[in-house]
This record gives sequence, C-alpha cells and structure tokens, in this order.
Amino acid sequence: MKQSVLIFGFFLSFTGFHVQAAEFSTSVMKPTLLAPEGIIGAAFPQGGGKTVYYFFAEVQKGELLTQISFKGSGGGEKRVELAFLDSKASLMTAYWIQGVEAQSDAVRSFSINEPRRQLLRVTVSGPETDEFRIEFGGSALLQPSSPGAPTSNASTTP
Repeated sequence: MKQSVLIFGFFLSFTGFHVQAAEFSTSVMKPTLLAPEGIIGAAFPQGGGKTVYYFFAEVQKGELLTQISFKGSGGGEKRVELAFLDSKASLMTAYWIQGVEAQSDAVRSFSINEPRRQLLRVTVSGPETDEFRIEFGGSALLQPSSPGAPTSNASTTP
C-alpha cells in the first residue's frame, strides 16, 4: 500500500519539477539538507558525465521509503544511484537504475533502527535534457524542525 502511494505521488509530481543541480553539494563534508518535501530532482548535469552529490536526512526508527527515477528522451544512457553512507562516508547499501529508455524507476524500503542523521550519496549521469528524481517518505523521515530530530552524527546503519 505504501509503495503504491509513493508511486502514485511520483507520477503526479514528476512533471514540472525542476531544480538547478548546482544547488546540491558535491562535498561529503558539507552535504545538502534533504528538502522538507523529501525530494531530490533536477536535470542531469551539463556534459552528460557522472556527477556525485551528497545529502543528509534526519531519520527516526521506522521505514524509510525511497523511489529513484529518470525521465526524458529515449536513446541516451542514463543512470541514477542512491547510496546510504555511514558516519565515515563508507558505503552501507545502495541501489540504482540504468538504461536508455525514456523513463524508469525503482522503489526500495529501508528499516531504520535508531534516530540519526543519515548521509546519502546520489550519483547521476545522463543527457542534460533529461531529468532525475529521488523521493523519500515513510515513518522514518523526520523534518529538521520536528521535535526529537537528532542533532548529532549518530551511527548510520539502515
């Protein structure tokens, strides 16, 4: 049920969403705070090469739902990867989509065992005329102003 709600929300909100990727941090030392809407999305970077962005999200015990997607013209190779990193920026788990089709998406749910600040790495490549999008939801996602939101870099095991 939660997965279908997330997918439905994706189709309703993908069109018309455009942010400049230049607003995203490329430094693991200064990651971008996940927007209150729980969405990361923009056109693929200029030149079509691989680009890595870093984000963090405040999470609590519960399920963290994620959906990664791309949309654009068919024919150009596209890749979107979402990785969860620990407090030392080492890889804990990741998933990705890749292809030449006009659009693709994948959904994953992660169990969060404790409140923490979760470090995320988003790696993208594709034609600059196409777009990528990652959505977060579920009971584990906290807004930064929520009571009880963690304020330190606690353990980051999903």
